[in-house]
Amino acid sequence: KDILFFTLHNAPILVAIYGGSDYSHAMENLCDDEVVAGCMNVMKKLLSKARSECRNTRRLINELQIPDWPLDYFVTRWGSDPFSRGA
Repeated sequence: KDILFFTLHNAPILVAIYGGSDYSHAMENLCDDEVVAGCMNVMKKLLSKARSECRNTRRLINELQIPDWPLDYFVTRWGSDPFSRGA
């Protein structure tokens, strides 16, 4: 499974894209809350790993916090969209 996170320039928006055909198909069958919870868990694991491995920027990383839940979210299901066909 692959998850790509990226942000939009000068905006408090984080985009997550699930890759890998089997995994992305499994994600499409989950409810929105389950998809968002999975993303939040991955982000918390990434921050935890960064805190343990990054000595040079530890002070900056320690100031970061991942909230329990986003302010808002939108889950797409491109794989089941007949117009995008997963693109």
